[in-house]
Amino acid sequence: MLATFRERCDARLADRQAFLAGVTSDDADVGVSLRAIVDYLYADFPADYPVLSTVAQLAATCEDCQRAVRDHLTRRA
Repeated sequence: MLATFRERCDARLADRQAFLAGVTSDDADVGVSLRAIVDYLYADFPADYPVLSTVAQLAATCEDCQRAVRDHLTRRA
């Protein structure tokens, strides 16, 4: 279950990174990068990219929990 959740987090991180690499308004000549918009919107936040930061922390927590469960199981065996 934790492994599946971590895989979902990794997929969301990849999707979010791909989204941020995009450019707004493909049909118009605006050419503003989404990363620039996100930088502007989250300028006052403690994290530059709060969504990425939160999902990365969640994935790391799942990894730590997986490791703890694995360690516990191997000690019992």
